[in-house]
Amino acid sequence: MAKIVASLCFIFFLFSNELKADGLISKEMPGDALVFFETKGISEFLVKVRDSSFFQSLLGSGDFDEIKSSDFIKEVSSTFDFLELFLRKDIWVLNEKLLNGTMGVAAYESEDPEDPNVVILIKPKEASDWLKNRIRFAPLIRLGIKRIGRTDFEKDVYAYRTRGDKNESTYFALNNDWIIVTSSRRLLKDTVSLQGTKVDGAKIVTPISKDIKYSSMIRKMGAGHQATVFLNTKKISKIDGRFGIPEKIEDPMLSLFLGGVVNQLVGSSYTGLVIDFDGEKLNFSVDMDREKEAESSVSTEGIQIILPPKIHGYLGGVSVYQPFSKWHRKRNDLFQSKIIPGSELLKGKLSNLLFGESKDIDAGYIGDGIAFLSAIADDAGQDEKGINLPGFCFLVDLNKIEGAESTMHEFFEEMLSELNVSKSDVKIEWKKEVETHKEIRLLVARSKNSVETNYPTPNCFQIGSRYCFSSSLNLSLSLIKKIQETESLPVSDKGLNFNLDFNQLTKFFSLNKKEYLSELTRVRGDDRSGERDFNNINIFLNSLQSLSGTYESNHGRLGFDLEARFKTSSFDE
Repeated sequence: MAKIVASLCFIFFLFSNELKADGLISKEMPGDALVFFETKGISEFLVKVRDSSFFQSLLGSGDFDEIKSSDFIKEVSSTFDFLELFLRKDIWVLNEKLLNGTMGVAAYESEDPEDPNVVILIKPKEASDWLKNRIRFAPLIRLGIKRIGRTDFEKDVYAYRTRGDKNESTYFALNNDWIIVTSSRRLLKDTVSLQGTKVDGAKIVTPISKDIKYSSMIRKMGAGHQATVFLNTKKISKIDGRFGIPEKIEDPMLSLFLGGVVNQLVGSSYTGLVIDFDGEKLNFSVDMDREKEAESSVSTEGIQIILPPKIHGYLGGVSVYQPFSKWHRKRNDLFQSKIIPGSELLKGKLSNLLFGESKDIDAGYIGDGIAFLSAIADDAGQDEKGINLPGFCFLVDLNKIEGAESTMHEFFEEMLSELNVSKSDVKIEWKKEVETHKEIRLLVARSKNSVETNYPTPNCFQIGSRYCFSSSLNLSLSLIKKIQETESLPVSDKGLNFNLDFNQLTKFFSLNKKEYLSELTRVRGDDRSGERDFNNINIFLNSLQSLSGTYESNHGRLGFDLEARFKTSSFDE
């Protein structure tokens, strides 16, 4: 039952539409929920998504073939097949009949923490007597269910449970206006009683809308969203103190971010998630209260960090505010990543130089802000498949300027000694030179091993109170020009900012068409499948304009906002 609900939530959560403030279903479902999801009027939109070029490209991709073969998707598919057989209706007809009104899904505590009790309340836009009559008169359907509670409910309410063990049964009730599915008889009675109908033996039930935590969330985030999710994080944390997040994550940046999130969640009473989509712009927001200041939380209140400068060929970037020195001292294994070259160097003496020793927090050179950006470049190297890599760079705030250049040069050279070109096992011999461009001194490394045009040109340089490590000299020169010609770089008061430019990503993908086609063909085993995958990826990239988001943490709030902009044609029928 829980897996079926999870499957439905996954689909509805992505493609919800038209929830109005007066359509809230929270006042008709039992309170004290661990998780609650509500939405309205998604049936028409689901059809539009199904028929869109954007969604069809996902269905047609080779990677999606692998996803469709997973146990999770198979179970979802079998659920849909069962519904079609059970009600003798195509799933898309059922979608139109059942999901054109309001719907709510909630999970409640049970004896088994991993299998909570569940309630689904569906209120079709039109009367659902067709379903009631189908169940009453279809012999095959009645073989699998048993009518219950004839004396407990009013005459216009029909209640059933699946046959077999009562403890394993699914319970449901319906009349002309609503359909309720639950995993327990007690919850069935409670939910039916909240529909304004008399139920013998039903206790006085407080609805979710009266929950102080839920009400507080709605006041902060608003009630007019297309889809809303409420999580009682205080109760969930008692069941799973890490909220499903692993204790150790290899990627240091992800570890920094998620580690902070866990600390925030533990000190939170509730979390809210909302979605709005108008066909061109998708907005996803998360808001969390804080009952107490989490021990290792980092407040971003009153801070300002630069946004990644948008230079020529800009693909995307991230800017983060994080007191790395504090995190580094408390989490010594944070930089064990195999992903970032030289991460093993962030130990011992060099680590102390960069981040400061435990007794002297201000001794290190690395400040609290870092920006990462990537752009199309022809001197950033190639991977082992011959695909030209984009250039990238890290721009870090300096905690102190005096002596920074020599320390950063030492770190840069140590990184070079660890760097290999992935298409060859041969150790690279680097020729390092200090070059000056527009009064900025750059330490530039060029390979002695190859005379190829597109070969990485790692470099580093200091510009004002920031230091840059880059894989492309051309990118660095563009960045220097941008900073020097801009009176003040755009800044943000959010603790994390990121964005992707899909117009440039599409261009980058096209520039490497020959190499991507060759690799996709090799992976899929034939030219036709490789070309199909290439076209599907291209359609997907062309469907989006941009993806951006922010994260902030201050006293009393943790918030995350995501915005995806689609091209208008992406959802044309």
